[in-house]
Amino acid sequence: MPSRFKVELTAINWKEFHWQVGVCRMPAIIVLLAAAVCIHQPAAGVLAAGTALSVGFAGARQVGGSRALAMAVTTALITACALIWTLAGNSYAVTILLAAAGGFACGFLALANEDWGWVAMQGIIALIIGTSYPSSWPLAAERAACICIGGVTQTLSVLFIWRLEGISKTGPEIGVAGPAGDSEYEKWPDLFRKAMSSPVSFRFGLRVAITLCLALELDHLLKLQNGYWLPMTTLIVLKPDFDRTYTGGIQRVAGTLAGVICASLVTALLHPGIVILLALVLATGWLAFSSQKVNPVIFSAALTFFAVLLIAIAGSPESRVAWHRFINTLSGCALALVSHFVGFFILHRTDPSAVKNSEKDLVVKS
Repeated sequence: MPSRFKVELTAINWKEFHWQVGVCRMPAIIVLLAAAVCIHQPAAGVLAAGTALSVGFAGARQVGGSRALAMAVTTALITACALIWTLAGNSYAVTILLAAAGGFACGFLALANEDWGWVAMQGIIALIIGTSYPSSWPLAAERAACICIGGVTQTLSVLFIWRLEGISKTGPEIGVAGPAGDSEYEKWPDLFRKAMSSPVSFRFGLRVAITLCLALELDHLLKLQNGYWLPMTTLIVLKPDFDRTYTGGIQRVAGTLAGVICASLVTALLHPGIVILLALVLATGWLAFSSQKVNPVIFSAALTFFAVLLIAIAGSPESRVAWHRFINTLSGCALALVSHFVGFFILHRTDPSAVKNSEKDLVVKS
């Protein structure tokens, strides 16, 4: 097998295992789930906890030079997208149009600034999930309220812990060898000019938009169980270059399979009740936050296990949900790779010189 197609799955960088990050992010999630179970509203707790997970990861990003602002913007964006697109889910044509616009913006921004691109992706993920559960205005407002509560709770919890520990909202949460944070940050006009200066930004944004629409169409036609994981995976795995798309796809599939096997074994051996489910959520969520940069397979496995447990708390069978996630993840990764090859073929046929210059034009961080 050519070396380019070999993917490292077992390399572990323990120096990047930051257990304190998991400890900082999990209190809000456990409080939200425990409160929801106590008031017999587990589905609402799952929505809030899922948002708290995303907002927790936003604490490692910077928007306007601030990690606190990154969490606040992510919360607002997910809430707004969930509200709008839960309503938009009643119209398939509107869903596709909004997905195309959002996918283009996500790809376009990602090449200008990785953090802004990541935040935009969270909004598109909220779109994908929201359109899978279309509802009327009152129910959409309730869902948005649960999501907002989850994001705000996580943001306030993290800020409170940072304050106790004397951690800055702008500097790095974990000590680094380099400079202690970025004092300079890019404003919107600078981001827009950077994106516009490279033709790769437009091409990648267009490819993300088209591929995301195809993923949604596949989900719609095949009527997949928990099918939103297909377009979600496609969006996450799809990168401007082949190496990261292929490597990220293989690692995500391997990690998802590992998480699915773990979830299936736990279901078969323990038949977990609500107390065990909450304990496992605490453990897997902590591991996901702590191991984000340790090993992609471990991270994906922990995230898969966590997601399956959340859905189980809402009342769905763990083992069935786990395998649905694996099948849809595998399909999403395959679609991302097909998208890359089709885009490469079209670009090679229409403008061969652009193929050689594409890699040089990429400004997103490796």
